[in-house]
Amino acid sequence: MTVRSHGPGTIAIVRSLGGVIITCLASATVFADGTGERVAKGEDLAKQGKWTEAIENFKAADKLEQRAKHACLIALTYIRRELWPQAEVFLTVCHERANAGDPVPDWVPLAEQQLKERLAKARVAPVQITVKPEALASQAAIAVSSFEPDELFAPRTIHLARGTHLITATLPGREPTQVTIEITDAAPREIVLDFDFKQTPIPSAPAPARTAKASKLPLIVMAAGGAILLGGAGYHVLVFKGTRDDLASENDPAKYDELADEFDSQRTTTIALYGVGAAVLATGAVLRYTLFKNPERAPRVGAGVTRGGGMVVMEWSR
Repeated sequence: MTVRSHGPGTIAIVRSLGGVIITCLASATVFADGTGERVAKGEDLAKQGKWTEAIENFKAADKLEQRAKHACLIALTYIRRELWPQAEVFLTVCHERANAGDPVPDWVPLAEQQLKERLAKARVAPVQITVKPEALASQAAIAVSSFEPDELFAPRTIHLARGTHLITATLPGREPTQVTIEITDAAPREIVLDFDFKQTPIPSAPAPARTAKASKLPLIVMAAGGAILLGGAGYHVLVFKGTRDDLASENDPAKYDELADEFDSQRTTTIALYGVGAAVLATGAVLRYTLFKNPERAPRVGAGVTRGGGMVVMEWSR
């Protein structure tokens, strides 16, 4: 681990701490079946710089048997990972668990000194977390969104990095309470997680009334009617008129009969196009000045041309 400092005292501490880390990782004490194996594996992983896996093994050992040394090893590994608030929490746990049979390792003061020096230079802010009612504070468990889910701690002051953090307090028999805090500088913060605070919902403003826009359907229908009329006129001039002229000048009875059938069909189509076009155009005009005065009641309109004629369909509801 490297600490950027021009002071010889800091360099000596870091070098000493590095030696302590190697020493403590090389001399594991077997506490119980399975526990010592987890600790040894965690220490081996730490030697390889696999900090996350090392912490997982130290935590697994701690689940089997809670000891001060386990918490100290976790704190030390978090220092190596430069995750300062987690290191603070586990160093505190280390001291809280220590007793004559499970003392604080002799390298802990060096680790604490390094943590103190790094916190002074890191982009973090001290955040004091308080729980109310005060009588219940000792029973509360605090969680931080940037921590692992199993890393709960008692109300205290921790140093959080820049960014947004969700801090949650849980209490047996009570609903969890949460506070979101944003760290933008190094200024100290204080947050209060109050289990008795009942937030009054802010009534939402009524949605603004939607003003119905005038529909363009009548104009579209009228335009469609006009287009059908133009199509009928074009069919009349380009197709039907030619057949009619050929029929008028044809003297061959066989060809005349053939042209007569074609003439009848084209005449029906021409009349249908004119009729449907006029009906659709009229329908659009009626819609514009009647039903579409209330845009919310917009009917559906359809039109079609068949070989035998045409039709206009209009559907609406009240």
